[in-house]
Amino acid sequence: MKQAGLAWCNHLTRLLQNMDFKKTISDQCLLIKTTRNPIYVATYIDDLLVASPYDEIINFEKDLLQKLKLKVLGDLRHHLGLNVETPKN
Repeated sequence: MKQAGLAWCNHLTRLLQNMDFKKTISDQCLLIKTTRNPIYVATYIDDLLVASPYDEIINFEKDLLQKLKLKVLGDLRHHLGLNVETPKN
């Protein structure tokens, strides 16, 4: 079971790459899908942090829910000791 985290990371990365995401050179845990409205996905163990316009996030969640069993926790409020506010427009 020592390799379970690595196996999950590899599986998730392959899945996202099949969805046209590319790993960044500077950080292997950040993947970007370059479209008119880019989607940024930061991974940490089994958590995903997604940044993009709201409609893009909803579509991404729908696509990912068809491929994985996930729990969508909603808007980010706290991360790494920082309070995060999400614009409502």
